[in-house]
Amino acid sequence: MRKLVVVVAGIAACGAWLWAFLWTERVWLIAALLVIAGVALVLAQRVHAVGAYRDAFARHRRVAIALVALAVLGVAAALHDQPYPLLMLCTVLLFIVPCIGLTIQTGYAGIVNFAGAAFFGTGAYTAAVLAA
Repeated sequence: MRKLVVVVAGIAACGAWLWAFLWTERVWLIAALLVIAGVALVLAQRVHAVGAYRDAFARHRRVAIALVALAVLGVAAALHDQPYPLLMLCTVLLFIVPCIGLTIQTGYAGIVNFAGAAFFGTGAYTAAVLAA
């Protein structure tokens, strides 16, 4: 039961941070939220909370996945008519794609290949030219 509480608390904390991040329109508040996230991750690693959370998530995987899906649907439903948070969310998701691609290529496979980044840049340049 304690591990389930850890999973629920972790997902709630991440959802609250995401909510605050998407609703913040000031640059210094975004920077402060990023610093808070970095400090929280460093502290979590120092007290070995990451491994405990991973074990709790593995033990209650179905409940955790359902809660994450519920949190994502809740954020999407709350932001359905807000243009700025949706723009920010889409921008972050857009940059996640090439980052994951480069992480897989260089981090896991050990292959130095910047073709994915070049295609991403070419697509961004093309979209900018067509939008103008």
